[in-house]
Amino acid sequence: MFIKLKKTMLEQLKKDLIVAMKNKEVVKRDILRFIISQIKNKSIDTGKEVTDDEIIKIMKKEMKQIDETISWLQVVHDDDWLKIEEEKKTVLANYLPEMVSEDELRSRILILINDQEIEDPKRQRWQIIGPIMKEFGSRADWGMINDIINWL
Repeated sequence: MFIKLKKTMLEQLKKDLIVAMKNKEVVKRDILRFIISQIKNKSIDTGKEVTDDEIIKIMKKEMKQIDETISWLQVVHDDDWLKIEEEKKTVLANYLPEMVSEDELRSRILILINDQEIEDPKRQRWQIIGPIMKEFGSRADWGMINDIINWL
């Protein structure tokens, strides 16, 4: 009896790269090749297999870079390149998990502060950030967590 194992994100990316090459989807092919190469580089650097969570971090980093490029391209009015960067962003967005909403994060942080009897969230932020990141992983935005703590 065989148990069907869940595909890793890297396996899915490789499969999708082959499909993109067959369908002559140049932008998708290029961004997937780039992400796969970044994953291989990370694997070589760490000396171990890259987890799905680490792959998501790599993709998020590239998304930030694409966002910066898009902002710059909007200023210089390069519509052709802008379209390519937006397409790259769309491709990557399809692989990223849905982010935790600000309301959900805020309520979870408030519950955590209450449960752990944290008196000064700003000074004890690591007692909040650690458990929150452990619970939500790459689905939570560090900046949003920090903003919520500063708001308290």
